[in-house]
Amino acid sequence: GGGVLGRMDMGQARAQLVATNSEIQLNDFTAEVFQGRASGNARIAIGSGGQSRISAQFNELDLAGPLAVLAKGPVPLSGRASGNVDLAFPRTDFKLATGTLTTQVTAESGDESLIPISGELRLRADRGLFQVDRADLQTTASKLRATGQFSFEGDSNLQIDLSSTDASEFQT
Repeated sequence: GGGVLGRMDMGQARAQLVATNSEIQLNDFTAEVFQGRASGNARIAIGSGGQSRISAQFNELDLAGPLAVLAKGPVPLSGRASGNVDLAFPRTDFKLATGTLTTQVTAESGDESLIPISGELRLRADRGLFQVDRADLQTTASKLRATGQFSFEGDSNLQIDLSSTDASEFQT
């Protein structure tokens, strides 16, 4: 499920830590997070003008966890995400990211209050303009396909195709 917003359950984590007055590096990290596993390298800029970067692989993450963080509220979806992320951004402002994100989502059933979702998502970003190369997501009753671009600043041009045989999936 989506868990509690503001809390992120983690299991074991390991990294080679380097901390300076301008950045924190987590080299060769592995972490059990969102009920899955992530590994890679991360650099977090803590000084002004610094550049952060994350290059990681993730496996079997509970999809609702990271979506709840982005949505700032619970997300009633059930699925496991695996993929890669390679993003750089100024300071800690991920909304201005440059790089790529690819993920495969596998539906998970069991909790009847959650909607199982599966599909694929591929994004490229250039200084905060996110290009959706492929968004192909489906539930039992609905399919969503999207291409185009968006930004957190409102400059968006998305083509969305949504079809459903049960619109109650969209009511929470």
